[in-house]
Amino acid sequence: MSEESFIKTPKQLIWAVVLAFIVPIIVIVLLVSFVTSAKKPGAGSDAFTPEAVAERIAPVAKFELDPAASTTPVAPVAPAAAPSAMPAVTAVTSSAAVPAATVAAVDAGKALYEKACMACHVAAVAGAPKFGDKTAWAPRIKLGVDALTASVIKGKGAMPPRGAAGGASDADIKAAVQYMVNAAK
Repeated sequence: MSEESFIKTPKQLIWAVVLAFIVPIIVIVLLVSFVTSAKKPGAGSDAFTPEAVAERIAPVAKFELDPAASTTPVAPVAPAAAPSAMPAVTAVTSSAAVPAATVAAVDAGKALYEKACMACHVAAVAGAPKFGDKTAWAPRIKLGVDALTASVIKGKGAMPPRGAAGGASDADIKAAVQYMVNAAK
């Protein structure tokens, strides 16, 4: 048997080469048009409204660190220490009349502690001195309340500036520091 080619002339060779390039290109173009012609939301669709787009690209979960928005105290991180196990703190226990400003400062300090500071200081998270721990607080107390307050405002170690009380005033932060210092004395 002798094998002969079906291309016998140069004209047939040119046609074979041209068709070898054109036929696959036409097939690819037809496939692409078929795949892309599926029903899509058009101009009358609500799929491209700003609300629909925002809903699709919204994060799955949200995290908000705004202590002013929360009305409940932050739960302790470690279950070992409950708020009821904290030592009782009495700022002033005398029969003399207590100035209203002092009582307000103690109340503000305790409230801010329970709202923002307790999460780390009850369980001594990330090196935070544990609430009421005299040994851990002794070197800090030697620095003074003003130095400790400045440290809280600037942030120190794992504690961010102003701790978890981003919206608190300097006076409230100082009251919370004083509350924690009083508990460790």
